[in-house]
Amino acid sequence: MAAGLVLLQIAWRGWAAGRSYLWQDDFVITHSAWRRGLTPGMLLQDYHGHLEPARFLLVWVWLQLTPMNWPVVVIVSLAAQAVISWQLYLLLRDLFGPRPRILLPLAVYCFSPATLLSFIWWAAAWESLPLQAALVLALRAHLRHLRSRRTADGLLGVAATALGLAFYEKSLLVPVFLLGFTVVVWHDGSLVNRLRRTVEPSRWVWAAHAALVAAYLALYVTHVSSPTARGLDVGRILDFTRNAVASTFVPTLVGGPWRSDFAGATLLPVPSQTVQLITWQLAAAVIIASVVARRGRAVQAWALLAGYLALDLALVVLSGRLDFIGALIGRDPRYTADAAVVAALAVGLAFFPVLGQETRSSAGRPLRPLTPRLEWVVVAALLVVYLNSCWVTTRQTADVLRHTDSRTFVANARSAIGSDRGLDLYDGPVPASVLSPLFGTDARASRIVDQLPGVARFPLSSVDLRELDGFGLPRSVEIKATAAAGAGPAAGCGWPLTSAVSIPLNDAVRSAPIPFPWVVSIGFYTKQEVPAVVSVGGDRVPVRFVPGLHHLSVLTDAAMDRVLVSGLKDGQAVCITDVTVGVPWPAPE
Repeated sequence: MAAGLVLLQIAWRGWAAGRSYLWQDDFVITHSAWRRGLTPGMLLQDYHGHLEPARFLLVWVWLQLTPMNWPVVVIVSLAAQAVISWQLYLLLRDLFGPRPRILLPLAVYCFSPATLLSFIWWAAAWESLPLQAALVLALRAHLRHLRSRRTADGLLGVAATALGLAFYEKSLLVPVFLLGFTVVVWHDGSLVNRLRRTVEPSRWVWAAHAALVAAYLALYVTHVSSPTARGLDVGRILDFTRNAVASTFVPTLVGGPWRSDFAGATLLPVPSQTVQLITWQLAAAVIIASVVARRGRAVQAWALLAGYLALDLALVVLSGRLDFIGALIGRDPRYTADAAVVAALAVGLAFFPVLGQETRSSAGRPLRPLTPRLEWVVVAALLVVYLNSCWVTTRQTADVLRHTDSRTFVANARSAIGSDRGLDLYDGPVPASVLSPLFGTDARASRIVDQLPGVARFPLSSVDLRELDGFGLPRSVEIKATAAAGAGPAAGCGWPLTSAVSIPLNDAVRSAPIPFPWVVSIGFYTKQEVPAVVSVGGDRVPVRFVPGLHHLSVLTDAAMDRVLVSGLKDGQAVCITDVTVGVPWPAPE
């Protein structure tokens, strides 16, 4: 039955992810790995406050073997998800025994929409999945260590933490979670007694965890300039917490919010008051029932979940992301997806006795025993209700997360580049639905097309400059003029060029005010190929005038009030008919 649940999860996730595509950070990350190559600088780069060498290595390998192949991304993610889900089942069996009831917390993890977004979006998946794996594998190893007292078992938990840290610095929470589990759940008595019984028998294991954390922090601070919160606005923090917990985490744990009207492709909608009331009543009923049945054990389980969730939210606040985006970020389930693992464990710990601890004074009364057949019936009925609840949200969410704009843009660009002997492209903006302007200078065409098969050039000069339109189709450029040259002095030739000519503009042009360069469009005709140099501001760009009547596009960020063309040899001549400086735009066809 557990295998069936995991396979069903993989089918659901495969269906949802298979219809989606690369998006936003995915393009920036793949471009960095492609351009920089397999170097320490690429692996240990500061990516918006993250240190993720293993993820960049994974991306680099993918680009070498099958660049921009989305099905491969989905297959690898599904394989990782299957391993994590099965290991969680084994962990639940280690904790509570091979009972049908452990399928319920397993289903909470496998099907809750809390983890759906972070799975479908590749950039988020390979932060969240390794962290989830680290939590599960580390706790399995730590549980064996607590029972056997073998240091080797505990060190396997350290190795699992190291694996998570290679992908995502948030895996620093894993040792904290292990410590919390051991103190809060595993031991009994006063806090001092719990701490003593936690540390003394496992001192070498905790020392190894501490050494790993210290080494990682030293590596992190030397490679990452992590943003920090500018100030702690209590009101905004409360709004963020309400969004994250009341509007997102709790509703998704019970399968909600059963809506598809997203405010954005990373944000869940605010559940209606009715939905929030229903989900919170369900959560309250589960908590109250567990406390009545298991007393201290249930309180400890929910305290473990609350503590972990509080750390999740605190990291968002302290990292400065709340300053950058605002309280709305609480509706992004990526930031609490890893807590779904802890939520599944909390459900089990709140209701079921841990093997070997049934006689603890805080364990409460055991649940009334059911016959095996009746237990299967009850578990199956609850699973049917829960899976249907999750499917409603999953079905609607998957429709929103298809990222069809990205798929269309890349498909058209791939076709154009692959079918041409080479394209000269202006490295301009792309639709926000593909790569947001929030990425600044990374929100440009090269971040998407550089790693595609074919030849796409982004030259400083071209007589056939194209720009990708909103659908990824290459178009000739039109110039929205900021300045231009007047008519030249020579009738029929404009500005004759035999050695050098300085062409004044009708208005001074400042340095490019956007993260994209100006285009200086020079109309010309000549009978022979003529190499020359175009100087604007402090920029000198080698160019080549080709026979015929053309427009030469020269790219520059410089301020200018004139255009100087020079470098011709004796006997060479070019007629410059017009000069326009401005912003390029894909011409309609």
